[in-house]
Amino acid sequence: MKKRVICFGDSNTWGYIPVTGQRYDETIRWPARLQEKLGYKDYTVVEEGLTGRTTVFDDPFDPELNGLKTMPAILRSAAPIDMLVFMLGTNDFQSNIPAGNPISTARAVQYMLEIARSLGVDRPGEKMKILLISPVEITEDRLTFKENDVTDQTSINNSRELGKHLRIVADQLGVEFIDAAKYIKPGKVDGVHLDEAGHAKMAELVYEMVHTMLP
Repeated sequence: MKKRVICFGDSNTWGYIPVTGQRYDETIRWPARLQEKLGYKDYTVVEEGLTGRTTVFDDPFDPELNGLKTMPAILRSAAPIDMLVFMLGTNDFQSNIPAGNPISTARAVQYMLEIARSLGVDRPGEKMKILLISPVEITEDRLTFKENDVTDQTSINNSRELGKHLRIVADQLGVEFIDAAKYIKPGKVDGVHLDEAGHAKMAELVYEMVHTMLP
């Protein structure tokens, strides 16, 4: 069986295009680019991104976006899993989710990864590898993107602090880590979502890690 890589995340894994709300095609979005780079002979990349997905917090406008509630079923359906690429956190910092802050989100991510490890979705005789990615930071471009937006300056400040807390989580869990903010900025259209160049760079970063983690 091919090695299976599951990419679990939010709109920046799904491939959301600002303004239109449509989805980048397979030539642009990073999990699909990752599949191309890895090739189809030995790898299957499963894209599990959802726009608006949070970690463990209910979005009052759409409770189904709670990542913890859906993750177990998603991972079980994708088993066996050789590698889980996990990137969440940005949506926790929306102003309509008052519990969201860098430390609580990091704790939430740690809990979710502990749950993922307990599900028994590993390949028989092996342990599922985990790559934790801290998302790109939100920029001030978001503040002028649209009126009545749920992203504010506090959201931006929180996003800038998340990476250092997720690095601690990665160290405590013994998983690999990428702080995407050190390599990628979101597109200037809305200050949140990856543009084409951002997707290309993310695919490159993850590709290098896959070859390190799945020899």
